[in-house]
Amino acid sequence: MPYYSSNAIEGRLLKPKIAFRKKKRLIRLSSQRLEVFENNSKEEPISVYDVMGWDVSFSEHLLTIKLSADGKLVMTLQASTYNEYNLWLGRLFKACGARDLEYFYELKEILGEGAFAIVKLAIERGTEEQCAVKVIDKNKAEKLNSKESLNRELDIMIKLCSIPRPRGGRPIPIIEMREIYDLSDRVYIVMEYMQGGTLEDAMMRMALRTERQVRTTMSEIVAAVEKLHSMKIVHRDLKLKNILCTNANFPLEVKIADFGLSNYVRDGSVALKSHVGSPHYVAPEVLKKDCKYGPEVDLWSCGVVLHLMFTGKLQNCFLLWLFCRFLVSFFLVRICSETQLDGLNVDAPGRYPFDGGTIKEILECVARGDFKMDSPAWKLVSEEGKEFLRKLLTVDIRQRMTASDALNHCWMTSDRLTRRP
Repeated sequence: MPYYSSNAIEGRLLKPKIAFRKKKRLIRLSSQRLEVFENNSKEEPISVYDVMGWDVSFSEHLLTIKLSADGKLVMTLQASTYNEYNLWLGRLFKACGARDLEYFYELKEILGEGAFAIVKLAIERGTEEQCAVKVIDKNKAEKLNSKESLNRELDIMIKLCSIPRPRGGRPIPIIEMREIYDLSDRVYIVMEYMQGGTLEDAMMRMALRTERQVRTTMSEIVAAVEKLHSMKIVHRDLKLKNILCTNANFPLEVKIADFGLSNYVRDGSVALKSHVGSPHYVAPEVLKKDCKYGPEVDLWSCGVVLHLMFTGKLQNCFLLWLFCRFLVSFFLVRICSETQLDGLNVDAPGRYPFDGGTIKEILECVARGDFKMDSPAWKLVSEEGKEFLRKLLTVDIRQRMTASDALNHCWMTSDRLTRRP
């Protein structure tokens, strides 16, 4: 898979042998597969080619593109307009592998880093559109015995590209992958750029001040998880850093990203066995010696994310906390038009529901599954919200909600939220 694109293009282009008859053929290009049709793409193609490794030459004056294999001309295509010519020339260059990614994209600053990959901001040449490019070092991945997981990540992202994207309305809350360049020593994954950064970044900039804001954000996360599970995909590393925001202000419109630890679970069976995940977010069943688990682990991680959104302990600047506590005590006013969250409350030493001074202590806390809801922030959370959280952070997977259960829970569907005085 040297090159993959999530979007196929097709159009009626002239071929030289029939150009004098003014007859056009329908040409369709999907990744490296070029198909020629008599009339429309619903019919069987007249010819099918794998263009990887072909040579591309062109004439801007004539709007023609020549494709050659092993030094022999295979076909010449002629566009009707300059824009059509530019579109096909760019896509054919990519499909034929004639250029490196940096011929089409200008790589900018680093957005994030991992063990064997970095994510960079990129600008598409010609359109000036911003996107994110994940650059994976194959040699580092192989040294870390991650080659199999890398191939699986690429396979999963290609499958996610098959999800129909609605035109207008609410987008699917899963990051959109556009292209993959699979080279000998590295892989480039071109994705949509999420200007709001991670959900962690967003919560550092501003607390989700109302429970309804938290609910809106959580509903998008759970909807994405439900979609993954319907495709037999378990994410296994849901956390604030892997949830991206389309913008910096509310509504955030979040999307799930980073499928590096994701895997398939067949027929809904409990079949996964690897001890993977992030310590604060990992589910108790993953920690067992002879662990076998399934999609339920993602719902536990959703519970940890929700806990963080409820308590708002990401805004843990001590001076800011003192200042805001002073303002609250001075004015003694709370706006109660919606259920308010004390996003600046940092009276507990740790920000996570399951925390500790070492990884061992954190995992022991996770295994017990005990968490508290006794800080002042919880007085501002509805009973429905607390029950929803408990049903996510339950150790017994038989009692834990599925993604579908969560979307249909009264906390998600009710117009009114109740609070104890």
